[in-house]
Amino acid sequence: MYFSALTACAEGLSRQQGCTHYTALHRKSQNGINGTPEIANGTAVIPPCGETPCDNSATTLSYLLPENRHLTQLKVLKYRVVNIANDDGSNPVVKLEQVQRQNEMLVKAFAPYNISFDLDHVILKNTRLRQTGILFGCNPANIGDGICQAECVLYSTFNDGGDCDPKDAVCSTDMIHDGVCQQVCNDAEHDYDGGDCCVMSPDNEPLCLDPVSPNRRQYMTIEDFKDYVKLDNQDRLNIMFAEWTNSYLIGLATFPWDSENAMSVRGGIVMKPREYGVPGHTATLVHEMGHILGLWHVHHGISEMACGDFCYEWSASMTTGDLCSDTPPSPVHMLCSNPRPRSDCGRLQVFSHAPISNYMSYSGDDCMDHFSPQQMARMHCHINRFYNEWRVDNGTRHTLHLYVVSNAGRVVLHWESVANMRGSEKDGNQLFLVKKRVVSYATNNKDTTKGEIRRRVRGTVFADHSVQVGEKITYTVTRISSMEPLVKGKVTVEVN
Repeated sequence: MYFSALTACAEGLSRQQGCTHYTALHRKSQNGINGTPEIANGTAVIPPCGETPCDNSATTLSYLLPENRHLTQLKVLKYRVVNIANDDGSNPVVKLEQVQRQNEMLVKAFAPYNISFDLDHVILKNTRLRQTGILFGCNPANIGDGICQAECVLYSTFNDGGDCDPKDAVCSTDMIHDGVCQQVCNDAEHDYDGGDCCVMSPDNEPLCLDPVSPNRRQYMTIEDFKDYVKLDNQDRLNIMFAEWTNSYLIGLATFPWDSENAMSVRGGIVMKPREYGVPGHTATLVHEMGHILGLWHVHHGISEMACGDFCYEWSASMTTGDLCSDTPPSPVHMLCSNPRPRSDCGRLQVFSHAPISNYMSYSGDDCMDHFSPQQMARMHCHINRFYNEWRVDNGTRHTLHLYVVSNAGRVVLHWESVANMRGSEKDGNQLFLVKKRVVSYATNNKDTTKGEIRRRVRGTVFADHSVQVGEKITYTVTRISSMEPLVKGKVTVEVN
């Protein structure tokens, strides 16, 4: 992706720093003040503060109904950790025990929500690539250009190639060519520490800044690295590693609705190696996986919104903020205690029930321990909608998942996971919804109407029928491929 406007970052950074303010992402509409979803042309449109039909509050609540337990049945998702090592497999970016520890934590964290993960650990054995610094937010061309670039002040860049070294740093003569690469001497004036910084061995990080040395440290952006390895996210999620300077930015993830990037080589999750599978930092991946599955930060409605944005979350809501009313609004907060009251946007706000232990907060491993029921519903909905190819069982291709959204005397019927939509398009399949029978229970309960309507649909499958309150409708749903019905099912709904 190269971390576009649809990237979920662990901090609301500016566009110049690689992320965008979330307020730019919201859909605005005339009915956005009260958050009521529109229905247009028979489609339950995305709510004003949402991105997909999974953001519709009626959809979320339908996933939590006892009769819809099948919607949240166990789903096992495939993911791939892309690790780089030397040609002989030594010196990987993250150690095997890190990968194993992180996988155990990931599986444990999501187990209560009927979501699990299947790990594929891929080691790319390439010494030259292992000795290349993978960067996010720092342009490799700026390293050592004579100008101190704050975003390039990393250990792997040696303080921006020496451009950001302290003014009082002194390279003494006894430090030069002493057999150890002294960073303060690693420049042209001191012949790159008398050559000590350009001596390579398989177990050493490349330290050489000499532009004419064959051992000069190379750098590439995470975007270039993704393009180089050419591993897309079509059938599983990729996790890769890079370095950056901002201490508040602990991971990056692609939202599922980023249609241009989510399934491409530019999608997936990027982590700092020291934040992966390291005791005290294992909740970071759980947080980023929440973004992958369509969740916002719990502080999204306050700290990532302007005061005048109608999606600002003044009170717990399913139509503003993070779109979950069971995660009370809270400002960004990194402690395991409630934030202090504050006067923002012209009123005093008290946060006595802040979701500080929620995985989508910033509190860290010390107190992160759960997702909310509505977050669980939203994650399952996004899996059903976007990630069937990631599932170990390849999705519930032949199971009918139907739910209803009603508004203003009309009914909209959705299904998820009838078939993988991308696969259907490739096969030339068409999806039809067949309304077989309408039985009207109006004022006299005597009128009965029978008929059949066939409608071609795409994406989230729907049917629309203008109805009276109390009218009962029975639908038969059929998936058709080469004129052969493959999946059939019926659902009866009542509009209340």
